[in-house]
Amino acid sequence: ALPILLLYVFNLPLSSALLFSLGGGLLAGAFSVIGFYLYPVYHADKHKRELEDELSFTTGYMSILASAGVSPEKIFYSISNMEVPLAVSTEAREIVKNISLFGLDVISALEKVSKRTPSEKLREIIEGIISTIHTGGNLATFLRGKFKVAMKLKKLSLKKYADNLSILSEIYVALLLTGPLLLVVMVSVMSVM
Repeated sequence: ALPILLLYVFNLPLSSALLFSLGGGLLAGAFSVIGFYLYPVYHADKHKRELEDELSFTTGYMSILASAGVSPEKIFYSISNMEVPLAVSTEAREIVKNISLFGLDVISALEKVSKRTPSEKLREIIEGIISTIHTGGNLATFLRGKFKVAMKLKKLSLKKYADNLSILSEIYVALLLTGPLLLVVMVSVMSVM
C-alpha cells in the first residue's frame, strides 16, 4: 500500500517510492519485533510490582486464615475468590486450578506456581509455605513472621516515597514560587539603579 500511496498521491518517481516503501516496511517490521519482545517483559514487570506492592496485605490475610485453622488449599481458594481481587489472586487461581483440575497435591501445585511467579518475594513466601508443610511446622506462625517483615518493608518504602515527595515539593517551591518573586525584585532594584 505504501508504494501505491507514494507513487499516485505524492507523485514520487517509481524508484524513490520503492526505496521509501522498503525502508518503511523494514522500520515497521523492526517496531513489530521490538514490540512483541518488550510487551511480555513489561507485563511481567508490572505484575511483579503489583505482587510486591500487595504482599504485606496478602501475607496478613493468609496468616489470619492460617491462625483460624484453615488448610493451605482453602487459603488459596479464598484468595482466588476475593470480591476485590488482588494481584496474587491470579497466582492463587493457578494453584487452585492445579489442585482441583489437574489433581496435583498442594506442594506440587505450590512448587509449579513458585517457578513461574515473577516476584522473588512471593517465591520466597511460597517456598517457605512448602517447607513449613513438609516439616509439619506451624503455618500461622510462619505467615505471621512474614507479615511483620513485609509490613516493615512497606513502611520503609512508604517513608522513602514520602521523603522523595517532600524533596520534590521543596524544589517546586524554590524554583517556581520564590524564583519569579526574586526575579521581579531583582529587576525592580536594577531598574532603580
